[in-house]
Amino acid sequence: MIHLLLIASLAIANPAEPVRENKLPPEAEQALRAPGKVTLYSLEPWDRLTPGDKTLRNVKVLGQTELDGERSARAIAEFKAAVSGWDGMIAMCFDPRHALRVTAKAHTYDFLLCYECYQLDVYRDDKLLTTLGAAGSPKVLNELLSAAKLPLSTRAEMIAAAQEKENEAAEARWREAMPKSIIGMVLALSVGLFATGTGLDRDRAFYPVVTIVIATYYVLFAVIGASTHALVIESLVCLLFLAIAVVGFRWSLWLVVVALAGHGILDLTHTAVVTNPGVPTWWPEFCLTYDVSAAAYLAWLLRSGRVRAAGAL
Repeated sequence: MIHLLLIASLAIANPAEPVRENKLPPEAEQALRAPGKVTLYSLEPWDRLTPGDKTLRNVKVLGQTELDGERSARAIAEFKAAVSGWDGMIAMCFDPRHALRVTAKAHTYDFLLCYECYQLDVYRDDKLLTTLGAAGSPKVLNELLSAAKLPLSTRAEMIAAAQEKENEAAEARWREAMPKSIIGMVLALSVGLFATGTGLDRDRAFYPVVTIVIATYYVLFAVIGASTHALVIESLVCLLFLAIAVVGFRWSLWLVVVALAGHGILDLTHTAVVTNPGVPTWWPEFCLTYDVSAAAYLAWLLRSGRVRAAGAL
């Protein structure tokens, strides 16, 4: 299950290991408490910089508005709330879409905020004072920017939408060119013949390990889909197949045949039983034919005596 741990660490935000208290530096806190000039920025971190672009800390500026009175207080409160509301989560990125510049006591303080990456960078003049954890919603800051008729960052959503459309088109082309059921069957038989030809399946652990790997994929899809509910259910189901595979290895590989065939039945009914947003639409049919073909091939190996069914408890 090493592949699950690696992908999970990249696909979702992970709990940070705090090394210090997540608080604004005293001087930055004082600057927000008694600010002079307050300016709110709309940033676009996803655009490549070109000559003539206005930037703030090397991030493209879409627009800026000077705040006063209630608007200034609202913006400052949102930045403070982002720090105080941090729940310990952090992501491996920093793409700030909002920034606040405050002048106080002959110094300029910049606060660059990335809600998506759970981070806030704090600068005094040209020095980075600290990077803090941050959380919350950009709703209030977006309202302030929109009220000033400033554009908001949309590049990330455009890139994601274009990528999703491209992926859907590629999947559609692939599905038309190669039926999923045939691919699953051919792949299962190819793996089986390869293992027999190279002698890999002489080790009775081969098909139990194959069963365990197959069972982990729905857990992986739950991680990709960022669904905690699906992750819990899929993990429990995975543990069941893992237990059967281990018992089958120790006692009789016929149990592994049953597990593979049983996982095929799970594939057939999975959509109706578990809501897992990370599962590709083509996967259940593909996995069904792979599981059943692998079970049939293992059954043939056992019946023909090429692989010993019984193990030692």
